[in-house]
Amino acid sequence: FLNNLRARHASGDIPCLLDFLTDEWATCLFHDRFPAFSLALNAQLAGGELTEKTLVKVLDELDLRMDFAAEVATSEVEGTAGPQIPQEELIALRDRLRDTAQLVDPIRERLLEFLRRNTNILKCYFLPEDWAGKIKQAP
Repeated sequence: FLNNLRARHASGDIPCLLDFLTDEWATCLFHDRFPAFSLALNAQLAGGELTEKTLVKVLDELDLRMDFAAEVATSEVEGTAGPQIPQEELIALRDRLRDTAQLVDPIRERLLEFLRRNTNILKCYFLPEDWAGKIKQAP
């Protein structure tokens, strides 16, 4: 939930941890029901579901390997090592991983459900159902 807080602080993106953690976005982290929500979500993830971040990394790596395979296939340089996985297998694996990216939606929905159930206390969050109303009111 803190999105690589340590690395972002070390790089200077977050100059003051106290200011960052007391900003409005972090209100739900200090809600009395958030630890139970977090534990349930961690159990869901531990059950084998992949996070979007992991999927993006894997897909990027596969795209790089596929690009390399295409270069090697068209290269006439002798001694160039080819890919270790045939391109057809890489394509099939990439397509299967793209299908599993849909696992992120249930996680997002659980978080939105938590925010909706606790709207009386967590008023600072702008939920998707509020977007349409705000957009229509814009000049």
